Amino acid sequence: MTKATITGPLQQILKNPQRFEQYAQEAYGSPLLRDVANLIDSTDNAQVLSFNSNRMTYAIKRMSNRGVIDLKPFFKRSSHAKPMKGGGWYLRVPIQQGTRDIIKKFGRSKYDEMKQQFNDYGSMSATLSINDLFAKPNAEMNTLSPLSYTPKSNNVTQIGYRTKSGNVRNTYVMFRTVSSKSEPSSWILNRNNLNEDNTSKRLQDDINALINNRMRQIAKLNS
Repeated sequence: MTKATITGPLQQILKNPQRFEQYAQEAYGSPLLRDVANLIDSTDNAQVLSFNSNRMTYAIKRMSNRGVIDLKPFFKRSSHAKPMKGGGWYLRVPIQQGTRDIIKKFGRSKYDEMKQQFNDYGSMSATLSINDLFAKPNAEMNTLSPLSYTPKSNNVTQIGYRTKSGNVRNTYVMFRTVSSKSEPSSWILNRNNLNEDNTSKRLQDDINALINNRMRQIAKLNS
């Protein structure tokens, strides 16, 4: 059994909880990332996955050297993870986004549409399903096919509050569930660092093999 050890610039970030939390916060905006950062800090040499395959280990190393890392193994070891009936684990992750984050990720027109839906609902705080939330391509989607992923839920929670001056401010939260049965590509950080233009055919094939390997493992859990 061989272990993939993360090297290169990402290693220094992973081994520093404060730097990693800031690094990952930009992608997910979740307070649970502090817990994940501390878990990574307590992991010797940031060794995250084990495989009976040098090919799989090679793929993970090459991905991590580009800043691409799967967060699922760390969520699994989080103190917030809960057991599932019949085996496995799950964790609900609140992803907090400000107005600028929403516009950057989903586009101005989608933000305006979402804001209008909340205004029509008539409550400062509510949870609504936003149609075609992930329909607009963004930078994160510019990646290799095996690494691509679209969240299943379109639900967005708006949390409104009044400032001292009486103005209304809003923040938005999207709750995502990560579990032992989640797709292998569902929690990959910086997936857009790898695309067809900057990776070799061999690395693309190795990543594809890695994802297929993980899919087979998940299929066994579901059988």
